[in-house]
Amino acid sequence: MFGLKIRELRKRGRKTQDDIADALDVHKTTVSRWERTGDVPVERLEDLANALGVTLDELEALRGKSGGDTTTAPESPDYVHSSESLVLWWRAVGRAKHPDPMTRLLLLTLPTLIDESAWIVLTTVEQLIETTHMQDEAERIRKVWPRVVESPWVERVGQVEWVFRLRFGETQNPPLSEQGRV
Repeated sequence: MFGLKIRELRKRGRKTQDDIADALDVHKTTVSRWERTGDVPVERLEDLANALGVTLDELEALRGKSGGDTTTAPESPDYVHSSESLVLWWRAVGRAKHPDPMTRLLLLTLPTLIDESAWIVLTTVEQLIETTHMQDEAERIRKVWPRVVESPWVERVGQVEWVFRLRFGETQNPPLSEQGRV
C-alpha cells in the first residue's frame, strides 16, 4: 500500500506529519489521509518526494509497484485473505496452545483491527490497549506483545513494526476439509 510506504519514508527521515504538511503547504490531516489511503494527487508527488528526501522517480516507483506490494495478503491457505479464512484462523488460534491466556486473548483481538481491503492489521501495542479498553492490563500487554508478534500466527509486513498479516501457524494450516466450511 502506497500510503504505508509514504509513512515509512517519513519516519525513516525522522519527520512528523506536521513537517511534511508545512513543506507542502497543506493541513496535517491531508498528510494523514495520504498515509492512510495512498491517494496522493499526481500534481503533489514531486513536492512530496522532495519533502520526504527522495527523488520523484523513487516515489513513483514505490507508487507503481502493484505487483510487488507486500501489504496485501497472498491468496493462499497460509494467510487470511477472506472472511472465510479469517473465521478458520480465529478457530485455529482458539484451539492452539499458547504460553499464557493474555497471548491468546491478544491474538484473538487482532482481527478486530483488520483492514479488509488489504487483509492486514495496522496497530501498535498502544493502539491495541486503547482500542480494547484494557488500560488496567497495559503493563502486562506490553510484556506479552513481543510473543504475539513473533508467534507463527502473525507475520510482519516489510520493515514496518506495526503492520501484520494474519497467517496460519506453520503446522496449523486449516485442514483441507475445513477450508470450505465456515
